[in-house]
Amino acid sequence: MKKYLLSFACLLISGILLAQPSSFAIGEKIKVTFPGPVDSNTNEMGAKLFRSSGKDTTLKYSALAFDLAPMGLQAEMVSSMGDALWDQMKSGMLQQLGNVELKKDEIVQFKGKSCLKMELDISKLESKEIKGKSLYSISFFAGSVLHQLSVTVNTTENKQKEIDEFFNSLVIEQ
Repeated sequence: MKKYLLSFACLLISGILLAQPSSFAIGEKIKVTFPGPVDSNTNEMGAKLFRSSGKDTTLKYSALAFDLAPMGLQAEMVSSMGDALWDQMKSGMLQQLGNVELKKDEIVQFKGKSCLKMELDISKLESKEIKGKSLYSISFFAGSVLHQLSVTVNTTENKQKEIDEFFNSLVIEQ
């Protein structure tokens, strides 16, 4: 009996630990808290991708860190282009995604950075990786590295609180 209780206790504790939020470095001096365990990899273009889901399976959290210096976009160019850079980035992202509808976009100051904040209707996307009803994202540069936090929502319920909590968990050390 003790063996079963010990096994059950170990399973319970490991389940609790796996579901705990975890602070994760997505770049140099840049961290974000995901609601659960994080899966990370690097794609063929060199972008670092981080993914997580919490207890609420209708939400998928992700982050991206992509150094654009090898493509010729240096930190000096990023700062000199200002907000005009976001228009170019937005049109490129929308074109690359394909069948999406831009519901809302704005350039905001967030955590001391100029950021592009977007809300997209992605209900018609074919991609299994980001399939959902809506995608909320916030993008910013640290030098020549593009960082993007995003939340994919698979429901029509309002999940703004969870989205804001994820975005607000961002820490940029100076």
